[in-house]
Amino acid sequence: MRSTFLLTMTGLIILGFVMFMVTYSVRFTEAAVVTTFGKATESAVKNQAGDEAGLYFKWPYPVQSVTKYDRRVRILETRSETQLTADDRPIIVEAFLTWRVTDPLVFYQRFSNAGPEARDHYNLAQRTLDNLLRAGMAEVARFRMNELFASGGGESRLPQLESAVLERIRRSDAGEEGRLSDYGVAVEMVGVRRIALPEETTRDVYERMKATRDKLAA
Repeated sequence: MRSTFLLTMTGLIILGFVMFMVTYSVRFTEAAVVTTFGKATESAVKNQAGDEAGLYFKWPYPVQSVTKYDRRVRILETRSETQLTADDRPIIVEAFLTWRVTDPLVFYQRFSNAGPEARDHYNLAQRTLDNLLRAGMAEVARFRMNELFASGGGESRLPQLESAVLERIRRSDAGEEGRLSDYGVAVEMVGVRRIALPEETTRDVYERMKATRDKLAA
């Protein structure tokens, strides 16, 4: 009786191990790239459109490997950087963008040299997008200080700045290494999270305000 139980448990464990080696599942929010001896073709992508989620079979490693990518939107934030406005005023800008994987095969081919795991590919992609976003923030130079900091009931041109940065990233010459589509990703939106004045600029503004008040008082 005991030997039968042990044989049954051993058989179930072996069967579970074999099933783990020859099957994989893809969620409806994921896309999978199946490589054969390290090579991937267009037919190796599963659930790219989100309508092929489920259980699949594959040859065990090292014949075939599976890399899964989440197709949902991701957020990337930049660190604070000083930019010059059109009237040569320095401001400190923090921006962000949202992006997602649109072509898993191209994404894999572009970033798989970063490491064997999907998170390695994401990290390299985010470093690439961070460089594009920081370069795109040069669009600040097209706007004057008083256009970004609206006063007296005026309308800020901050939305136009965000649109200009997004358009610059999406343009075919956005990256030195190729078009944005060459990365297998899409940038959905760009936003400015925070704009601050450097200490010296704040001091100058305060002094001008003080001088104006003194003049009015006189």
